[in-house]
Amino acid sequence: MGETRAIVDDQLRLDLLREALPYIQRFKGQTFVVKLSGKVTEDQGNLASLAEELALLHQVGIRICVVHGGGKQLSELANKLGIEQTIIEGRRVTDDATLEMAKMVFAGKINTDILAALRQRSIEAVGLSGVDGNIVHAKRRLPKEILNRETGVRDKIDFGHVGDVVQINVRLLAVLLDHGYLPVVSSLGADDEGMVFNINADTIAAEIAVQLQAEKLILLSDVDGVIRKSYGVPTAFGLPGRVTYIIDRQGIVRRIFFSQFTSKRHVDEALQTLQSICEEHL
Repeated sequence: MGETRAIVDDQLRLDLLREALPYIQRFKGQTFVVKLSGKVTEDQGNLASLAEELALLHQVGIRICVVHGGGKQLSELANKLGIEQTIIEGRRVTDDATLEMAKMVFAGKINTDILAALRQRSIEAVGLSGVDGNIVHAKRRLPKEILNRETGVRDKIDFGHVGDVVQINVRLLAVLLDHGYLPVVSSLGADDEGMVFNINADTIAAEIAVQLQAEKLILLSDVDGVIRKSYGVPTAFGLPGRVTYIIDRQGIVRRIFFSQFTSKRHVDEALQTLQSICEEHL
């Protein structure tokens, strides 16, 4: 019985290898940008599984650049410290205290947790923020009129230390990728005066994908959002019941991979940058 099971397992591995080989040959040497929500890192089992998948892609010769956020952990830390948070239409107002927490959570705990999980898989990963190497050159977001859905009145909101991307410099990322490292970038950026900003991670990931001429941009999130059609997708990336979409220039789902769907707002922000991606299924 045991011998029969071993034969079946060996055949299954062989079938999987045969199925994967054309994709390995096609994408070897290509660049994938993978954006993670901070929540993905909360469960150690999910993080370990995700690290295993990223390690596999890296080890077969695909150049991986990870970008991550961490809004949920930031909110949790603020609650523990008794620091009130204001989130308007899904956008966080980042005051001085919130910015300091964002630095600790994004460039500290979450980034280090991802690096440690990759280290366990023998991957030489490098932790960065968008401030390192001037990867993310940003500017402070101007006050914006937002419709108050309760009152119907449009209020002018100052989002504080929230930034918009001005330019992406991928020189450091390219050097790391060329030398076999796996960069892990947190969603902070800075201006020419050294002012640090909290920036949407989906936007950073899309901008980096454009500048690296990435073959694929993969967005992993736990937020319900946009899909053209319902798909029955089996568990993948070790995240049961979750899938990821890859979007084309029209914002339509073309392929389904791992995790759940990113919110419409994040899709809209990411799509603004996807004007020059190589293939239609980014």
